Amino acid sequence: MTQHPDICRHIRRGARYWPQVPAVVCGAEQLSFAALDERSDRLAHALLDLGLAKGDRVAVQSRNAIVLVVLETALFKAGLVKVALNARFTEPEVREVLESARPAVF
Repeated sequence: MTQHPDICRHIRRGARYWPQVPAVVCGAEQLSFAALDERSDRLAHALLDLGLAKGDRVAVQSRNAIVLVVLETALFKAGLVKVALNARFTEPEVREVLESARPAVF
């Protein structure tokens, strides 16, 4: 995997020193630093195992949720680039962004 940006180092440090402390809270759902670090590591490796390479674009369309934080952290760790698609985009708007950004995965 690639060199981690600061946010990934902070998550890894949180997992080491405060593993059970919530790193992400969304409504009643929580995810600890340890769980965020472990899940994002697994997802980053899985994305790279699919053949994605550092710098590849990954289109993401999601509402705010804990799984989105796991995905974004995994993208950072793998050196992949997120192409954000607003969850409220219409189909033509999504198509326009995808044609312009040319992500490797949607």
